[in-house]
Amino acid sequence: MLRSLVLMALGLYTPAVSFADASPSRPTVRTSAGLVEGTRGTGVDKFLGIPFAAPPVGDLRWKAPLPPVPWSGVRSATTFSTSCMQITPAESSASALAATPWTYEYLDHQPISEDCLYLNVWSPKASARSRLPVMVWIHGGAFMVGSGAVPIYDGEGLAEKGIVVVTVNYRLGAFGFLAHPELTKESAHSASGNYGLMDQMAALKWVRANISGFGGDPRRVTIAGQSAGAASIGDLIASPTAVGLFRGAIAESGTGVNLFGRFATLDQAEAAGVTFTKALGVESIADLRKIPASQIVAQRGRFGHIIDGWILPAAPGGGNAVSPVPLLTGFVANEAGMALPGGTPEEQRAALAMRYAPLSDDFLSLYRDLNPAQISQQANRDRDLASLAIWSKELPEKPSSRLYVYLFDHVEPGPDAARFGAFHTSEVPYVLRTLDKSPPSVGRQFAAVDREVSNLASAYWVNFIKTGNPNGAGLQNWPAFTQETQEVLHLDEAPDATLALTPEKLAFFQDFFNRGGVLGLF
Repeated sequence: MLRSLVLMALGLYTPAVSFADASPSRPTVRTSAGLVEGTRGTGVDKFLGIPFAAPPVGDLRWKAPLPPVPWSGVRSATTFSTSCMQITPAESSASALAATPWTYEYLDHQPISEDCLYLNVWSPKASARSRLPVMVWIHGGAFMVGSGAVPIYDGEGLAEKGIVVVTVNYRLGAFGFLAHPELTKESAHSASGNYGLMDQMAALKWVRANISGFGGDPRRVTIAGQSAGAASIGDLIASPTAVGLFRGAIAESGTGVNLFGRFATLDQAEAAGVTFTKALGVESIADLRKIPASQIVAQRGRFGHIIDGWILPAAPGGGNAVSPVPLLTGFVANEAGMALPGGTPEEQRAALAMRYAPLSDDFLSLYRDLNPAQISQQANRDRDLASLAIWSKELPEKPSSRLYVYLFDHVEPGPDAARFGAFHTSEVPYVLRTLDKSPPSVGRQFAAVDREVSNLASAYWVNFIKTGNPNGAGLQNWPAFTQETQEVLHLDEAPDATLALTPEKLAFFQDFFNRGGVLGLF
């Protein structure tokens, strides 16, 4: 308790937690910081809002996370914590949200605060004797928004299938990824930025130390995430500071050579940090630490992972995988959307080809038999698959690093289904068995086929989490992706493994990427 009192005296910690006497009707688990009491369901115990690190506030803003502040008594873990600082849906314009496919269940609705380093656990049986496999889910949101409390990330559905599910928060935007020369000088590693990645690793260390009390096996942890969460998976695989924290990885919509275009070097990130600091009217990090968090969020700015020489010594390409673990990865069919440029069909065709200049003529030759809408959709899918195939060339082909690749083709129902198709993130509620998190007002009328796709997808994912291989009884065989076979599982109501790309298309996109072409959502 001494450390807690010191933090309070410094103004770095204000307890925002309720305590209760232990109840036999509620599951109670002892963690390294104290007892937590969750909620007992019919088949799954739920623990929400458990701190895995000290609040990163005051002088701890832009510092590596510290261990959680211990508490006495029993801490209530029955409600989600605040989310990390970000622009909330309420602050976004209605017109901007209407232009996206992401309805209520895809968005974060928790209050925001700098005191946000908490995680959530769903366990089929909160008993240290269970030793169940564990999935740690890292949320997406472009490193700028989101949390472990987003409705489609609810862990109960997968936990019912015999695994422990953990969702985590990590610092976002400027709070999670600001680099600055002063911060680099403060660091014993001469690095700054990537605080959000440090948070993710702190959560994994918490899991390693504590998950056995919730029925999980700390030796059987699979990290998983989508979009920025998937990019984080690539970062963790490539980071020497994350070695030994997991044994498998799932990266949904976030692997491939296009990923490399979104990294800044430390020098570039520091320069951007200086500009950001001056825009807030201050010159030093000491003064920046005194500015209200809401003012920093209001300044906006674009932040993300950095090649800092420590957490990330190099971009996480296949050849930089310091943790060669089994990897399940892939895309949805319409990652880049379905919008077409305006004009006549010929003008649309020309506009699509110009995206691949100076290879426009070669591009049109590859897709000469398709109409503009077909060209747009097929080329986007081919580009994503080629990006992943090229990226995977440097992965070691051995049992400890098997690669399984999917293309999710199923379209989620809803009033805008024809407009958005199988959109970015739409596989998540199928994989995590959270279709029912969509409110009736959204208008997604799920049918039996949607439940079937969810059962299939979640079965593959759970098998992979349990064994490192997605295959199992009653499922269409999902072959490992190798440079010789390059087979991809098309995942819908009738899964089918097919060749990812023709050699001609693969060669075209290899040329495109070699010339510096970067397109898509990663």
